[in-house]
Amino acid sequence: MLKINKGSVKPIFFELKKIHSSYDELVESEKNKIKEVLLQEQQNRCAYCTCRISLEQSTIEHYIPQSRDRSLSLEYSNMFAVCRVTRDSPRSLQTCDSHRGSTLLHIDPRKQENIDTIYYTHGGRILSVNEDFEYDIDCTLNLNQARLVNNRCAALSSVFERSNRRNNSEWKRDKIKKYIEKLSAQGDDTPYAGFLIYMLKKKLRRSQ
Repeated sequence: MLKINKGSVKPIFFELKKIHSSYDELVESEKNKIKEVLLQEQQNRCAYCTCRISLEQSTIEHYIPQSRDRSLSLEYSNMFAVCRVTRDSPRSLQTCDSHRGSTLLHIDPRKQENIDTIYYTHGGRILSVNEDFEYDIDCTLNLNQARLVNNRCAALSSVFERSNRRNNSEWKRDKIKKYIEKLSAQGDDTPYAGFLIYMLKKKLRRSQ
């Protein structure tokens, strides 16, 4: 999970509010316009698992579910783009909003102090020092489902394999630092970047 930087309200939201009173009134083309805005600010990554998503592979998530507060259904600040790959899977395989349903979350991707509580194991599991946040991550969003854990590990292995091929040796500290900077930069769209950054920083600390 990465912090989502919500900027100023985009014109499309003002336009939609002039002609609609709720999200349920939107047609597909209008929802796609919203998704384009959300995907751009999230660098084409799911708000929760941070896998890569596209317009066709994503759906709109309401942080405060519509069933809980319909007055927020057209609020830009309440919307994320999330993956939809597990939507039709058995519940044990569902992740992100598909698994969450309308359960309220404690962890908020819009708050850096929430993201800062997250840590990862070398085996690809995502955890938090905050018990409520960890329950959200593990149980409500099911972000430690085997597919996601394996994808995180595969992404890290790919990084090390590419780096070792280029350098024909163990990655040097300055190269690791530069790659962390790249992953942390606004506009980088590498999937599972939170896990990669955490593990690369851990590697740097061990090499001191």
